[in-house]
Amino acid sequence: MSPAGLSRTMQFAHAVLAGAALGFGLWLVSPYVAGRVEPWDASFPFYGPVMLVGGALAGGRVPRHAVAFFLGVWLGQVFALAVLPGHDRTWILLGVVTTAVGGMAGVAGYLVGSFLRSRRDARRAGEESD
Repeated sequence: MSPAGLSRTMQFAHAVLAGAALGFGLWLVSPYVAGRVEPWDASFPFYGPVMLVGGALAGGRVPRHAVAFFLGVWLGQVFALAVLPGHDRTWILLGVVTTAVGGMAGVAGYLVGSFLRSRRDARRAGEESD
C-alpha cells in the first residue's frame, strides 16, 4: 500500500519505526563497520554520511513526518546506548543530548528524500493528467 493510502497515524508510526531502525542500526553495526563502539569516533566519516543517506532513503519511502522520524532516530540511538555492550552507562545523559543533536543529520537527509519524493509524485500526477 502506498504511503498516501495509509492513515496519518500509520504514516507517523512508520516514520518513527524507520528512524528507530536507522538510529539503532547505526550503533549496532558501528563496531563492525567503523571499528568503534561510538559511530562518531570512527577514523573516517561514518556517522554523518550514514545518517544523511539513511534519512534520505527513509524520507523517500515515508515522507511528510520529519518530527516522527527524528523522534525515532533519537529513541533508537538512546535505546542502543542503553542496551548494546561497550557503552559506559555513566555517560547516558550526555548520550541522550548528543544523539538528539546528531539525529538532526538524519532529519536533514529525511527532508531531502521527502522533497524529492514529493517532486517525483507531482511530476507523475502531472503526466497522468495530460
